[in-house]
Amino acid sequence: MMMATVTNFRCIDEDGFMVLCDAHGNNVAFRCQGCGGPVLAVMRENQRGSYPDNPAECPACHSLYWGEVDGTNNRLVLHRTR
Repeated sequence: MMMATVTNFRCIDEDGFMVLCDAHGNNVAFRCQGCGGPVLAVMRENQRGSYPDNPAECPACHSLYWGEVDGTNNRLVLHRTR
């Protein structure tokens, strides 16, 4: 199983703006860009938030997110799909 360790990674959105998050191990917690609700994504193969076809969902407004790991620059790019 493929896993990306994202501890101390800088999180940005797809436009390059900083996203406040808690990235630890292969988990990343952040606030929804739509409503501010809590979202948890897991950067592990076949887990929620690791691919566009398996996004993490905000429990409040149902916005969908997935993360793209850029290990070269220690960045996690969070994409909002809905």
